[in-house]
Amino acid sequence: MGIIQNMPGLAVPEGMAAEYWIGPSGESIVWIRSDNDLMYWYSGGNPIDKKTKPSTLYYLPTTADRLGFQMAMEAFNDAFKKAKARRIFGAEFLDAPAGTLYPGFDAPTDAERGNLEAIQQAIANGLIDAQARFNIRFEDRFICKMVLGVGYSLFGEPFLDTKTAKQARLGLWPSQAQTSQLRGAGSFGGADATFSSLSGYPGAVVIMVLRTGHHYAMSVNVDQKMPFTTELAPGTLSSPHINSDHGYALLLFPQLRHPVELELPTMLAHKLGNQAHPDLALVDVKAQQAEAFNATLPPLPARPPSTAAKSPTVS
Repeated sequence: MGIIQNMPGLAVPEGMAAEYWIGPSGESIVWIRSDNDLMYWYSGGNPIDKKTKPSTLYYLPTTADRLGFQMAMEAFNDAFKKAKARRIFGAEFLDAPAGTLYPGFDAPTDAERGNLEAIQQAIANGLIDAQARFNIRFEDRFICKMVLGVGYSLFGEPFLDTKTAKQARLGLWPSQAQTSQLRGAGSFGGADATFSSLSGYPGAVVIMVLRTGHHYAMSVNVDQKMPFTTELAPGTLSSPHINSDHGYALLLFPQLRHPVELELPTMLAHKLGNQAHPDLALVDVKAQQAEAFNATLPPLPARPPSTAAKSPTVS
């Protein structure tokens, strides 16, 4: 949700930021962590700092439903499993001795109790003033990393000698004197809805490679939204993984920990209902089961209507 701008009573040490997260059942999570100007727009800050610098997580549950509580805890543990953080539980257990700790959480210090009270008061008042940080060039280096990783994986050593690989390496650490001339369009490049739908798959990260004229192009799409497209390699290269006439698609389903590798026409035939693909058919069944399961969950607790979230900071 963003960096907390002003919360009375919340003590945030110099050089740190208080980041506000919301869990799957409306849980409030405040993470006091190291702040880093170099990666100011990263949720969670610098990934290296996350694992190496001390921080504190305040977790405030919202539901007494056993299943909802379990799902929220699993989501919390998964999101912060690599964080070097003290974990403070923001609720008391009924019918349990005073001071009982939930497994995996720490006994709060006096200062942490003060912060917890400040967060609880802000929730009760219905006002958490947070501001999202954003960088419209956030993906430039990531695109270059994807070009190098996918290009080498598909085409091997010959790819490293191409102009595309040279431009991608340059894009990893650009300078004022030299910037990458890698051609393509980022996530804000204005891809139309039809391309976004056809080049992606529900719930999946799709890496699509297709030869277009004298070059191979790559598109990366997350859940059929905001794909980026870039040149990948000269069309003269060959790969045992790609049918140059049909193209290539790799579908990654993070929640299932399951990849599906296939030719592009095969993916499109399945999506259009012309010919089912067995692996994707199994994924579709699991997605339908998940949707039916979600429909059985109790509704989320109502949040105060005055809870505020500022417009993002853009650079």
